[in-house]
Amino acid sequence: MGKHTTEVSCASLSFDMTFFALTRIWLCEERPQIKSRRCHSHPLKKRPMMCDSGALEFSAYVSAYMTYYKILDDIRDGRGLKRLLARAALIFAKIPMSKIPEKYRAIGQYIGEKTTYLSELEKQKCEFPSEVADVFGDLLGYALAFDLDEKKAAVAYELGKHVGRWVYLADAARDIDRDEKSGSYNPFLCAMAPGEARDFIANGLDGVLSMELVEAMKAYDLGPTDTGECAGCIKNILTKGMRNTLASELTKNKREKKNERSV
Repeated sequence: MGKHTTEVSCASLSFDMTFFALTRIWLCEERPQIKSRRCHSHPLKKRPMMCDSGALEFSAYVSAYMTYYKILDDIRDGRGLKRLLARAALIFAKIPMSKIPEKYRAIGQYIGEKTTYLSELEKQKCEFPSEVADVFGDLLGYALAFDLDEKKAAVAYELGKHVGRWVYLADAARDIDRDEKSGSYNPFLCAMAPGEARDFIANGLDGVLSMELVEAMKAYDLGPTDTGECAGCIKNILTKGMRNTLASELTKNKREKKNERSV
């Protein structure tokens, strides 16, 4: 990221974009090289680092676009200190944007349009979680499939779509307590009463999310047959990592809420 979108962009690195980069490497059938190097975050000790590639370059540009439009959305929807901080962050988010080549502007426009539409649905308090999740799923699927050949693009879009839907719904489940306190949009709270929403998250959401991962795995199975390290990581994330992480976070939230009542 530092090479293609300046060191400023490294602050926005997330697990979601790491998964995106791994998947793009796998789809492009690249063979990444790993070397021990120092980085700005860990300058004293060399650590394993993946050498630059076309897939990593592309992922850096997508990350820059996603960060920029997320901050714009925070400015539109935020109030007080949140909006002030977002305005300050926007100054730095513009720097990576200036480094993106013209040939990638189309994907930036698409991300911007989808982000705006998602924001409009949230402002309208959309009562259909699946409808809102579809927008983010379409955004991620499109980005992952961008500029690939027809067969790989079809695999990429389906995988990205279902992972995107999973991410949106899982984030909403994680944030339900915070959203209820702040009055922020949450698709589950708009679709049902708070008690019903929590009951659904505890007892029904796992089935919904599991189906998304099943569909994502169907797409994965149609992709490149390369069984390298990236392919193994992607499969592990889809079959174990995402589900286990969410279950752990929801359990933690439940425990913290119980402790609050005790106090």
